[in-house]
Amino acid sequence: MKLSNRIASLLLIVLIYGCSQSLIISTNIPSPLVDQVDNIRVLVNYDENIINYQFKSTNIEKNESPWEIEFNDSHKKLFDKILNGFFNNSIQMESNSEPLSDANYIVINIKLDKFEFLTPSLASNDKYSVWLKYDILLTNTERSYSENWNITGYGEQETASLNQNQALINAIDLALRDTGANLTIKMEEEMESIISAIK
Repeated sequence: MKLSNRIASLLLIVLIYGCSQSLIISTNIPSPLVDQVDNIRVLVNYDENIINYQFKSTNIEKNESPWEIEFNDSHKKLFDKILNGFFNNSIQMESNSEPLSDANYIVINIKLDKFEFLTPSLASNDKYSVWLKYDILLTNTERSYSENWNITGYGEQETASLNQNQALINAIDLALRDTGANLTIKMEEEMESIISAIK
């Protein structure tokens, strides 16, 4: 092979493996099929990673490019949809603001604890796997009620005929939906104690 051809081949490899893979996540979460509670006022405080999250990875494997994943407000839309399904009187708090002191509210603080994924090359299979974990702290304004929940979501997608970007997007979408389902179940289980906390 001529030197010029070898240099061209090396440059091609650098371009292929040096460029990051960029994804934009936009998930449509269905509304939960639950009875809405009318007499509870809720203040929701979202961590910055819930409002606008961007994931950047370094090279996972020698033959893989870095990943850049823009969640934007996908996490926030997930929690908005679930919480608005349960409560018709919810207000988003400004970051680091104090809850209103002239009334008894349920205050819900939500932050993203973990986002992890495995690629087929790392897992030695033909699927992308995604894990999400959120920390949710519920209190009332009098601080006489306090509950801490760990809500998780999992999604996986076989590559099959999909390209790697679409396969990972699908796995993330499934993980977000699984989070919504798990949060709905937890809210239903704890609703009686939540209602009692504001009486």
